[in-house]
Amino acid sequence: SAGHLADLGILLARTDPDAPKHQGITWFAFDMQQPGAEVRPLKEMTGHTDTVRSAHFSPVGRFIISASHDRTARVWDARSAQCVAVLAGHRGMLVDAHWSAGEQEIISSDEEGEVRYWPWG
Repeated sequence: SAGHLADLGILLARTDPDAPKHQGITWFAFDMQQPGAEVRPLKEMTGHTDTVRSAHFSPVGRFIISASHDRTARVWDARSAQCVAVLAGHRGMLVDAHWSAGEQEIISSDEEGEVRYWPWG
């Protein structure tokens, strides 16, 4: 991004917690030179070769799991944005992947209805 060159920043915030999804959101413009405004580089996670359908943080926040139409789920280190594992084997395009509550398993599903359990940790 070119945030380090910007005079103004834009912030989206949920201002009505009771509103339906995609409603009750307000945008604010703020001076990027004001105290507390911090610009940090965006981290790019590359590796999937088709559309990413979902991405979720692990319960502890150390990892991110992404599910893609390329028929893989990928595990990313949340701090470095590096791919640490590729979970392949689905026949259909993945639609979702989630962590178990204890971060011991990853559960993935594809468009053909197949569900797979992957041990983790």
